[in-house]
Amino acid sequence: MDVDEMRLMLKSATHCEVCEHEFTDNRKVIDHCHTNGHVRGVLCDPCNTTLGHLEKEEHMMGNFISYLLTKNLIPNDPQRKTNINSNPPQGEKI
Repeated sequence: MDVDEMRLMLKSATHCEVCEHEFTDNRKVIDHCHTNGHVRGVLCDPCNTTLGHLEKEEHMMGNFISYLLTKNLIPNDPQRKTNINSNPPQGEKI
């Protein structure tokens, strides 16, 4: 993807692809893989920063989800975009 394509991608993005909040300021960024440079999408700065931290340690994403599930902080709501099983087997990582 060239620079002009990335500029167009940024300009046309209206919502963060992770949290789905509308961009109301210029805090949108191009998300890319730090290993191969592949452009994945447009995120808000906080989501991009969080993703960057989670990518550094592959096991962290599953650990965060397991933690939130065990604390009942992720509801199993059919209206949510991402529906996660609220009752994983004891001791099993997601």
